[in-house]
Amino acid sequence: MRRAVIWALDGTLFDSYDVIVESIRLALRESDICMSVEEIRKHALQFSIKSLFAQLAVQHGINADVLHDRYGQISRGKYLQIKPMAN
Repeated sequence: MRRAVIWALDGTLFDSYDVIVESIRLALRESDICMSVEEIRKHALQFSIKSLFAQLAVQHGINADVLHDRYGQISRGKYLQIKPMAN
């Protein structure tokens, strides 16, 4: 019998949501797309970051991969800001 353990580090031990949302917001702002922190957080938690970029790419006539790549560049510089969850 095989046993497996599935562990969700993010949202369990560490809270990276603020870093993720702020990185998305900055990447979008560079492409002249304004979205509130609340809108970004809601979509990212309900669906995914990739689907957010795909939706915005269609709406604004831009390349989703460019948005995603820029988000990755911005977020890599912010990993030290990720905080452990309370308690």
